[in-house]
Amino acid sequence: MITMDQIQAYMRERIGEDQDRRFVNVSGDSLEDALEQAAIELDLPVKRIEYEVVDRGSRGVLGVGRKPYLILAYPATEKVDETDSTSDLSADISLLPEDEGSKDRDGQSFVRLTAEGVMLKVTKPVGNGDKATDREAVEKLLQRIDEGYDKGRVARIVKLAQEEFIKVGEYSHDPTADASLTVEIGENEMKAYLFAYPPGDGGADPSFNDVVSFL
Repeated sequence: MITMDQIQAYMRERIGEDQDRRFVNVSGDSLEDALEQAAIELDLPVKRIEYEVVDRGSRGVLGVGRKPYLILAYPATEKVDETDSTSDLSADISLLPEDEGSKDRDGQSFVRLTAEGVMLKVTKPVGNGDKATDREAVEKLLQRIDEGYDKGRVARIVKLAQEEFIKVGEYSHDPTADASLTVEIGENEMKAYLFAYPPGDGGADPSFNDVVSFL
């Protein structure tokens, strides 16, 4: 019988093999949009990213009850076979622009809910890409919260685009509703799977430190 100690030892060994591996929690209007956001944060083409779906989101009714698509993304551990058109990953990203040589990229806004509060990060445009706007940042915030953010601070963060998460407000954090993580060992004990479950109302998003601490 596999014990939790064995699982933890296995996962720590995997982490030790790649100290540079990063996890990012991103959202978007669809899976394709969320993967595109992850590609920007990880600075990798989408085909080199693996991910776990945290929340499939909801379109709502006439805009009411709308929820974004949430994923936990990280660099792929194995090279993707670009010639295999039947791969699941290829199917997932088939609708995305995959021009690795493109030098233009728009500035983007990212939102995370943490135990410390509502965090916003804005990235700089690349090449001839457009700058992120206050409106885009506010739209991202309103996908996650109804109110409680500092509009002046949001405007400053958008203007400076420092590419780091900065607190812009508070929300009613409920630790019991935080995102949860589980690990399952695959067949023949050759693979381990990390599953991330979406936060409930008032819950915080999982962070890289949460993942490492869990393992």
